[in-house]
Amino acid sequence: MIDISKLFIDVSTLPQNGYGSFQLAFLFAVYGYVLMVASDMISNGSEFLLLIPAYAGIVGSVVLPILGAVPDGMLVLFSGMGENAQSQLSVGVGALAGSTIMLLTIPWCLSVIGGRVDLDDQGRPNYRKSPKLSPENVASLSATGAAISPHVQTGGWIMIGTSVTYLFLQGPGIFYAGRSTHDIAVEESTWALIGMFLCFILFAAYLWYQIKTSNDDAVGSQQDRRIRVMEEAIRRGEVTLLGVMQAEFKTASMKRHLDENSPLVDNPELMARLKGVLKPFYLKYDTNNDGSLSMVELSSVFRDMGEFLDQENLKKIFNVFDSDQSGGVDFHEFVLGTAQYIKMNRKRCLFNKTHRGMSVLGYDNRALLDEEAGDAEKEEDEEDDMPEDLRHLSPEDQQKRLKYRALYFLGLGTLLVILFSDPMVDVLDEIGTRTGMGSFPVAFVLAPLASNASELVASYKYSLKKSSHSIAISLSTLQGAACMNNTFGLGIFMVLIYSKTLAWEYLAETLSILFVQIVMGFMTLKQTHTVGDSFWILALYPLSLLMVIALEAMGWD
Repeated sequence: MIDISKLFIDVSTLPQNGYGSFQLAFLFAVYGYVLMVASDMISNGSEFLLLIPAYAGIVGSVVLPILGAVPDGMLVLFSGMGENAQSQLSVGVGALAGSTIMLLTIPWCLSVIGGRVDLDDQGRPNYRKSPKLSPENVASLSATGAAISPHVQTGGWIMIGTSVTYLFLQGPGIFYAGRSTHDIAVEESTWALIGMFLCFILFAAYLWYQIKTSNDDAVGSQQDRRIRVMEEAIRRGEVTLLGVMQAEFKTASMKRHLDENSPLVDNPELMARLKGVLKPFYLKYDTNNDGSLSMVELSSVFRDMGEFLDQENLKKIFNVFDSDQSGGVDFHEFVLGTAQYIKMNRKRCLFNKTHRGMSVLGYDNRALLDEEAGDAEKEEDEEDDMPEDLRHLSPEDQQKRLKYRALYFLGLGTLLVILFSDPMVDVLDEIGTRTGMGSFPVAFVLAPLASNASELVASYKYSLKKSSHSIAISLSTLQGAACMNNTFGLGIFMVLIYSKTLAWEYLAETLSILFVQIVMGFMTLKQTHTVGDSFWILALYPLSLLMVIALEAMGWD
């Protein structure tokens, strides 16, 4: 059998000089980059699954939270698996604490700043105003902010509730303080077993809550996230509008037992998703904000969605869309017309290696990609490049290819995380030893850079939409990550402590984690977070680390 550990350098054998330190830093950069890429692959694979309606509900509510916790979970697991498990456990604690506190502070601050809008006279975010952020308020700390939705407020209480799991380790740790590490480990074993069951019960309860709220229209964060993923996938050319919406139509129809001839307007769930996907494309080309699209603008919208129309069929589509014959297509007409377009093309898609033909509202069209068709040729260089393996596929085949891509990204990403987490733990432990700072602060600062970079970027990108829904998605995702660390991540610690008879001696670190989560839980009681509030939240990150250092200096270790 191949010994995987021999594939990596034993960092303890590196020279104890500047050259060895450079090698150690280089290894951290390499391993960290691989783990960051792997985490991003897992995130991308999950989002590919969100484009498959049959899986979307379970993916958004269960798979995404679990896979998001895998990188941190693996660092925790391998910190307690080696020969020096008791000492290296500090790396896992640092990684878990750093991940939890970093996600609740830095990306939270960035999300509020990215999603901030002007406040009205009552101090509430005004999302209906245009522009949403006035030039004179760009640098204001108190005149702009973001809304804290009831869903985020509930998430704050859930986060505090799941953090009680730490008490099942730290409580006995305080009681048995002063004994030898071995004696503490033996006494804590039973408590770790009880805590392990509690962690996984709360873990299952949290996933149940996610499933329940994913179907709750009043919450809608899972729905909004799916719509944003659809929009980005269409923009990047990874899937076409027909590829996404026909699969949506099929799944929604099966749920509601609709036959294929049922009007799409009879399916409110599907129409809501269609409106969400179409609105960004519609607003992009309504440049004068008059609520109407011309024929040229309509052509550009369809091209951005991956649907290419020649002039003859564009005129036919425009005339059908413009139901009131006003000479322009408003958003309501656009949604209804596009719904009809999708329905008419469900079984009339003709594909070959060169052209994609479609029935356009009943007319058979086999030249939709004619490069010599007027405006299409002029706009050719401006079109987003669609991957060759998806460009000429039918909607059904696009869905199959999305499944393969999702499995590829998820499988490879998870494999890389498993392979590189163990050597990463060794590197972080060695850095802590050589610098004299200890493993915890090193892992606290450095581990989240590799394992949580994708969450930081994703939450900030969502917030830039500057809507109450987008900021709710950003902040609830960060709370969800903390809840997963409190249950899934700490549950792995419980398993290690019980099965390997390890001691939990991290009073200062535990108090720091609980302090930040309790503060952030109560912060969500505010209905608005201003930019000034966001900077106070950001300050919790260095404050929590200083808190650990100060408490340990006082002997609270």
